[in-house]
Amino acid sequence: MNDNTNTKLYDLQFARDWTKNLLDIVDAAVDGENKAVNMKEALFQCSSICYKNKGMDDLIGKFRNMDDFFGFLINEWDWKFSYNREKNELLCDENKSECICPVAKACNFNISPSMCYCTEGMLKRIFETALNRTVTTTMVTSVLRGGRSCVYKIVIEDLTNSEIDYFLNL
Repeated sequence: MNDNTNTKLYDLQFARDWTKNLLDIVDAAVDGENKAVNMKEALFQCSSICYKNKGMDDLIGKFRNMDDFFGFLINEWDWKFSYNREKNELLCDENKSECICPVAKACNFNISPSMCYCTEGMLKRIFETALNRTVTTTMVTSVLRGGRSCVYKIVIEDLTNSEIDYFLNL
């Protein structure tokens, strides 16, 4: 098989895994026929499939410290960061003019902007694993919602003064 065929098979398997996971979450949340499913939470949970498929545990395991982690995000993924000390908010700009979500891509980007909640969950998993602490992620803007790029607010609990200084100098 050529690389294009392998990519298509990988993408198809990813789509199957992601869809099955979403439906399992919805099935588990439904109590009878009248219970509403929280779409944000369901999509947030689906991020586990993307996280696993991208081998994020292995990738993050290579980083020895915050310099390695943020250096990778800035130099390899071309992400941009800014930190607001008063609000304790780290803004993470994916710095891409096109949505990078494989599910959105498979749908030719003709998909509900609710898909961004999956990415929000993915970022939470990435940052919590890399920093080994609780974080909160919130979408600020996204390409699917008409933004120039996808930007997420990340609030990291219990920052030390040296970590705050680090973020101020990103």
